[in-house]
Amino acid sequence: MRLGSRTTVVVTVAVGAVVASASPAVSGEVRSSSACTHNFYGTGTTRPAVCIEIHGRGTWADRVVARWPGGGSQLGRWGVLHEGNGKSLHGDVRAYQKGDDLVAEWKGLRLAEGKACVSFTGLESWACQDVIA
Repeated sequence: MRLGSRTTVVVTVAVGAVVASASPAVSGEVRSSSACTHNFYGTGTTRPAVCIEIHGRGTWADRVVARWPGGGSQLGRWGVLHEGNGKSLHGDVRAYQKGDDLVAEWKGLRLAEGKACVSFTGLESWACQDVIA
């Protein structure tokens, strides 16, 4: 019985070590990353969360996805993508409902090094991620 317990511990530690040693994507590696934000007003009320996903390599983005969890009933809005300066650089896209979420998607983009940020028209919440060449 004791041998079985040791075997389980060794396997668990070995798997944990592999996961812990895996480094985040660096320049030139394929990445798939995401981040969400939740902005708070000073009054204690909150703005909706917005999420960004970037799939690609370096400054090349195969896909950039904006997601508003629970915003699926807000059809008619547009997704907005900018590179940290508040101006849409890649054109606004019509958002669509996916389950309970509102989603907008851009495909095949070259992003500038710095930040990529997404939101939806009429919304003050933004989600941003660093873009590293």
